[in-house]
Amino acid sequence: MIELGYDSEPDEWGVHDGVRLARQLVADAYRMLIPYAGACPDCTDELLRAVAAQVGAEVRRAGMTAIVLSDNRRGIDKAAASAAHLRQAQARTAEMLQKAPAHQHAGLRQAS
Repeated sequence: MIELGYDSEPDEWGVHDGVRLARQLVADAYRMLIPYAGACPDCTDELLRAVAAQVGAEVRRAGMTAIVLSDNRRGIDKAAASAAHLRQAQARTAEMLQKAPAHQHAGLRQAS
């Protein structure tokens, strides 16, 4: 088994920033793909896109179940905390998605 560690502190609602964690995961994934792409930056980019497309298709087939990581504080209402965290992240998320192709937006089912 391999364990990877990531830097994350929960916000005021006790929720970890999934985008920040994903950036760290993607950085490690990119570095892991470099030798398979012969250290070519363009090939590494394409290999990462191919892997992400395959994983995305698998997750869509499995039902698009979301993961929201919360700390284990007693008495935390995880649904309310997740909603507050996502509201705060909405502008930053929209900015990151500005260049995404137009599409019919479908909401995610909330993680339990």
